[in-house]
Amino acid sequence: MRLNTEVVTKKTGCPTVGYVAGIMTPEVAETISPNIKNGCPWDEVYPQWREKPVIWVRFKKPQRPVSKEEFFQQVPQEMLEGKSEEDKDMFYQNNVPILKMALYPFDDLEEF
Repeated sequence: MRLNTEVVTKKTGCPTVGYVAGIMTPEVAETISPNIKNGCPWDEVYPQWREKPVIWVRFKKPQRPVSKEEFFQQVPQEMLEGKSEEDKDMFYQNNVPILKMALYPFDDLEEF
């Protein structure tokens, strides 16, 4: 995989197409985005993700990098108890920003 390669995500985050904007070691990725260090959802889908590069993907258009389903799997369920679907939607929107770029494990991307 090279810089500017067009890629599509397979299993993590929202399905999206973007371009490889950077390639880094997992250690560097963890300093850029500390949330992938602890409780990273990548651990469940790609247990060996720390053995390969992490890819910085620039989206074709800004978007939320995590689907609602993926986000709510990581939120303690007691935080969602008693909330209406509208409240849950607002909670998602307030906690998952719209971004131009995001990090992905190498194995989650394929050339488009």
